[in-house]
Amino acid sequence: MGMYNTRVKGRQILLENPARESRAKKELEAKRAVKKKEKERKKLGIIGKKEAKEKGVWKFDESQAK
Repeated sequence: MGMYNTRVKGRQILLENPARESRAKKELEAKRAVKKKEKERKKLGIIGKKEAKEKGVWKFDESQAK
């Protein structure tokens, strides 16, 4: 009976370096945060310049430009 068989064989050895978060997981979290922010904005009823242009609510006035 060797030292390996008595002490190591069949045991799980924990690694000292922690598991890193994957790039895909980070991207998914970022996407969720953006969606949540948009949802909160929609709830408040605030629309952006792009959305206002599409709906015809807001138009750029050349005379007011600097």
